[in-house]
Amino acid sequence: MAEDKQPATLENFILKKNPWLALTMGIIFGAFFHYVIFRLSLPTEPFIYAAF
Repeated sequence: MAEDKQPATLENFILKKNPWLALTMGIIFGAFFHYVIFRLSLPTEPFIYAAF
């Protein structure tokens, strides 16, 4: 009998077939979002100009 095989989803491929790709993408996205949150927390003008 022929088995009905489900098509491999992208998540299944990334997490089970290639864990290094998942780790690399996680590090890249983490670094990007860390940078974005860091930039959003900076003031729009330098503090020395705002103080005077």
